[in-house]
Amino acid sequence: MNRRLIFQRLATACFASAVLAACAPAPTAGPSTSNPPIAKPPPSLSALPSPSPSLSTSPSATVLTSAVSATTARGTARLEITVLSTVEGFDDEIQGEGLAVLNAGDVDLTWNSVVGQTHEIILADNLFVQLEPPSGAWVTVPVEEWTPTAAAGRPLRGLSDVMDVRLDGVEFLDGVEATRYSGFLDLAGHSDGLGLNSRALQLAAASPSTRIAATVWIDSSGLIVQVMRTLVGANNVAASTVTRLTDFGIAAAITNPAE
Repeated sequence: MNRRLIFQRLATACFASAVLAACAPAPTAGPSTSNPPIAKPPPSLSALPSPSPSLSTSPSATVLTSAVSATTARGTARLEITVLSTVEGFDDEIQGEGLAVLNAGDVDLTWNSVVGQTHEIILADNLFVQLEPPSGAWVTVPVEEWTPTAAAGRPLRGLSDVMDVRLDGVEFLDGVEATRYSGFLDLAGHSDGLGLNSRALQLAAASPSTRIAATVWIDSSGLIVQVMRTLVGANNVAASTVTRLTDFGIAAAITNPAE
């Protein structure tokens, strides 16, 4: 198969429209090869919660910085990710699960969508995509051609930049009590993981009021157990990514599939 055909197939396998979200492999090494259950996605973008009124007088953003540091220090975590997006009336949904090495930024995810399953591995700044798992060939994707969801496996990135942080309540996630904090991120420099390609991001940036609402759930140990990013204020584009983090410190490694 020639390189041009491979990348045509890659574009088709990731969101079949302007959303174009591609996908990634489950852990290639570790004590268990079973996949964790995929988190239930929100029923629709319109039903996603917006940050509620402040329950506190603007707690310092250092609460997020400290939580990012504590979570990163655990080394690894399993991820369950749901990406929802609507671009010019076209709805799409993609779900991912796998492993992240939090302190190195390495990611090994399996993505599922209506067009099938794909695998995605990130090692340092190298992206590898397998279009026909489990036996399909691996393709090395240049940085300038990375899939829109490539950075979704790095959910902690940018959280220390959240502005107007406020305590937003307490709730239970899978029976574990977590404190919820909400705030906002500028769209510029923080759009990774929303599952939007360059065309969709251009549409979103066309509105000067566009920004990202960020909600972070922190457990009693100071670890980030869930992150939600939602695009707000944009015209003709909606997007939201919810990432659940579990099994911190799991013994697993991510290896280069091309070797």
